[in-house]
This record gives sequence, structure tokens and C-alpha cells, in this order.
Amino acid sequence: MTRVQVSLRIPGTAPMPELIRLIQDVEVAGFDGAGILDSQLLCRDTFVTMAQAAAHTSDLTLFPAVTNPLTRHASVLASAIQTVEEIAPGRIKVVVGTGYTSAHTIGRKPATLAEMRVPHDAARPPGRGVRYVRPDLGTPRVHVGAAHSGLDGGVRTEGDRARR
Repeated sequence: MTRVQVSLRIPGTAPMPELIRLIQDVEVAGFDGAGILDSQLLCRDTFVTMAQAAAHTSDLTLFPAVTNPLTRHASVLASAIQTVEEIAPGRIKVVVGTGYTSAHTIGRKPATLAEMRVPHDAARPPGRGVRYVRPDLGTPRVHVGAAHSGLDGGVRTEGDRARR
């Protein structure tokens, strides 16, 4: 039987020392992961927070909850994920969504599913093992993998408008 994994979504609104203590407490409490909110005008930078959390935890899975293609270019996102993966090999996941809150805070509409399909070459930094795989059918999945480990994640969509 597969064990159910439980992760908490953590808003990065507290000062960094408090935020890292909270994430450490999440790990001590036995949760499997912590998803760090990614909304640029509402909280601390997600990947800086993930890097600090990775350096101050040992087993907790960490992921952006949720990142998006509107406020983070695919190549920048791939580099950020790869960097955090190097700090915590095997503990980093990525989830890409429409960027609803991030988009609205800067006067943009959320991304459509078509906008969330990232071209393979745009997401591969030179010399890195990071790649995006975009399916043409079925449930959208994003895989960002390093040469030494595998990162896994998914694309999150909300409503019919995101699926166009």
C-alpha cells in the first residue's frame, strides 16, 4: 500500500528567520513537504526561501506552490530549480500553474495552458541537465531533471479558460 504524503503550503510573508523556523517545524512535525507560495508582491522570493529551507532541513521535500510562466521566464525558472536541487538533491519538485495571483497583482491575465507549455530549448540552460517535457495529450506534466537526480512536478490549471 502506498503511503499518503502530506505537504503544507507556506506563505512567505514572515521575516526570513521566522519563515525558516516554521519550515523546520513542519519537518519536525513529520510532514513530507513544504510548498512555498510564489507570488512576487505578496511574499519573499520563492527560490531564495527554498534555498534557505533546503540548507536548514534534511528530509523535507520543497517546491514552489505554484510558480508560473508569466513572471518567471522558462530559462530563469529552470536555472533556479537546478540551483536549489544542487543544495538538496532529490528533495525539490516543481509545480507550474496559471499564475493567477502573480498575474493579477501586475495587471495581467493568468496564463493559458498553451502559455504553460514551455519549449524544450528555452528551458535548457547551456551545460545544464535541466529539461522540460511538454505533452501534447493527456494531463500536462513538467519534468525538470538534473544529471544526478530526477525532479518531478506538474502543471496546475484552473477552469476551462486555462485549458485553451
